[in-house]
Amino acid sequence: DVVASMHYRSRGVVVPTPYGHCPILLFRPEDSICVIELKFGKPKARAYMPLDGIMRKERAIAQSNLVAMREDEQYVRAFYAAELKIRVRETELMSRDEEIYKKKLTFDAAREKELVEVDRKVKAAVTWALNILGTARGKLGIAKRSLKATEREAQRMEIAARTWSGEGTKPVPLTAYQKAKYFASRMRKLRREFVLEAARVSEADARSAIDAKNAALTSETALEFLYFEFLREFLADISEDGLKSGLEAKSRTEDETGIVFLQPQHMQHAVYTILSRWWTTKKKELKKQLEMWRAVRKSTGHFSASGTPSSR
Repeated sequence: DVVASMHYRSRGVVVPTPYGHCPILLFRPEDSICVIELKFGKPKARAYMPLDGIMRKERAIAQSNLVAMREDEQYVRAFYAAELKIRVRETELMSRDEEIYKKKLTFDAAREKELVEVDRKVKAAVTWALNILGTARGKLGIAKRSLKATEREAQRMEIAARTWSGEGTKPVPLTAYQKAKYFASRMRKLRREFVLEAARVSEADARSAIDAKNAALTSETALEFLYFEFLREFLADISEDGLKSGLEAKSRTEDETGIVFLQPQHMQHAVYTILSRWWTTKKKELKKQLEMWRAVRKSTGHFSASGTPSSR
């Protein structure tokens, strides 16, 4: 205290007073009184305060500041811990989004390749169909089908002419020129249908193979989401609910029994029950041992009639 009081024996040192912080004018060592110049009055008023009171006041202020700083430090630590948790969660979400975006780019690139492959197969099928039509076998096949179609059309027109009822325009059987014209038109149509059918079948086969592969990838992605996303969030929710329920049950039991364990703060009800039973058992054992020790001491005469130890 003597060393600490040396600080207040200098002129101009600012100290706390009931009127605010004011400077010391002089220190009287004979009675340890500080003469302090106040902030009001003309001339300025003076206060005469004992040095011990000033030192106690400053220590109290320092202690209150220390308590406030500790509370602020705890608040700041909790704030930064929560912020760190949020940053970690945001980093996880950003990483997940980045992974999803990369998968999307990969899927889009694969989809583009698949479309190119479908187009290649369709063009190959069209080329194959045109080559088939360019051969003698292909030409003969188209001609036979066209000839049959022409014969059916000629037969239909002839029957219609014979069975005409007199209403509307009378059907006329096909002439040789009309048959030749219909035959040529049917040839062109059949050639076009053959090429289109080859292209359609090739495209359908290619897309079926792509859909089968994508279905497998979709199933794999769905299972991955189920295992790594849904189940993780589901288990986290269950764990959080269980932890909260355990803490609430522990709090209720503490109110009922009066036994309180301050640490750890996340202690669950099951652990609390084990510790409280252990503590109760130890308490009973200790009480029993004390009663036995008291009885033994009393029987050997080490206690007076009033129950206090005798002076032997």
